[in-house]
Amino acid sequence: MRVAGAVWALMLAAVALYVGAAFVTMAQARQLNNHHMMSEATSAVKLRLAALGGVVLLPLIVGAVIAAVG
Repeated sequence: MRVAGAVWALMLAAVALYVGAAFVTMAQARQLNNHHMMSEATSAVKLRLAALGGVVLLPLIVGAVIAAVG
């Protein structure tokens, strides 16, 4: 169980860094006043936040599957 928790924590940290990188890109686009780059960065932030939500909800999803099967 500890190994699964450690893997989940590493996944959470990696996705959080991935989201942070998207926010940095969005800030750079805003600073450059580049609208095309800003729209691409905004969509990247949304996608990466959805991935973060999926990783956060992963234990709940796995628990529901185990409860349904078991």
